[in-house]
Amino acid sequence: MIWKTHSSTVCSLSLNPLDDTVLTVIALLDVPTMGRRKFSLHGKPHGRNELIALYIWFAYLETLPPGEQPDETKRRTRKQVSSHIQVLKGFMRDHPACEYQACLATGFC
Repeated sequence: MIWKTHSSTVCSLSLNPLDDTVLTVIALLDVPTMGRRKFSLHGKPHGRNELIALYIWFAYLETLPPGEQPDETKRRTRKQVSSHIQVLKGFMRDHPACEYQACLATGFC
C-alpha cells in the first residue's frame, strides 16, 4: 500500500498492504459509528476517523522491535483514513459480515 505524506511525497509501508488493510477493517469494527458526535481524548475532541488513525498508529508501534524508533511517515491522517475506508466500502459491499454490521448499526435485524 502506498500513502501520500504531508509533503506530497510517496512512501511505501513496511507493513504489507494486507496488514494495513486488515488493521483498518479491525479498527472499523472496533470503533463504533458516532455520527456527528466526538469523543474527547486528553481534552481534544476526536471523530471516528481520527480514532481509527490512532488505532492504526498504535498497532504499528506494537509491531516495532524494542528500542527501534517509529517512522513518522507511517502515521495516517483522518483524511487518509477516510479515503481508505471509501475504497474498502467498494470492495466489501457484498460481504456478509458488512451486511451484518449494517444490520447492527441500523437496528433492523
